[in-house]
Amino acid sequence: MEEKTCEINGNLEGGSIEIFNCTVISVYTLFVELFGKDLITKLPLFVDNATRGSGHTPITIPALRRFVIIKLGIEEFADVERIIYQFSHELCHFIYYCLYGIDKELADEKEEAICTAMSLCCLKYFCKNIDKWTNHVQSLKREGYRNGFEEAQAVDFDAFRLSKIIIDNVAEQAI
Repeated sequence: MEEKTCEINGNLEGGSIEIFNCTVISVYTLFVELFGKDLITKLPLFVDNATRGSGHTPITIPALRRFVIIKLGIEEFADVERIIYQFSHELCHFIYYCLYGIDKELADEKEEAICTAMSLCCLKYFCKNIDKWTNHVQSLKREGYRNGFEEAQAVDFDAFRLSKIIIDNVAEQAI
């Protein structure tokens, strides 16, 4: 029997759940194309939507040194752009866990910038007009997140070019 590598669950009640699920699956499918099935299935992944009082969201956390949980903070399941923005950012952190191992160090400012850049690149891929989101990123307090705009701009908001940079950086560090 094939082991399950990804599951969407938790706090997903309401009329727009299909939109939420389709959006998450679309972003996940793009990441399979960007990084390959072997890499993205290297660790089991659980996607959960948090409710009030469940801690910081969105966040990507390793659990029990065996799997990774992406906890989103989506209140309106029909807000496709917000789902893409949050999920692609957190899924990029998941890719770093797949590349560096479940015990990798917490994300530094560079990783945060790359993950924010991936959010913008994915928004561009799916939505085309991302002015609202580029303005949002540039207004963020944390420098790492703000630097995501420059990282995305450097690859012309192209998720494929950014994924290649992520993979190439890992290969350079291995040498």
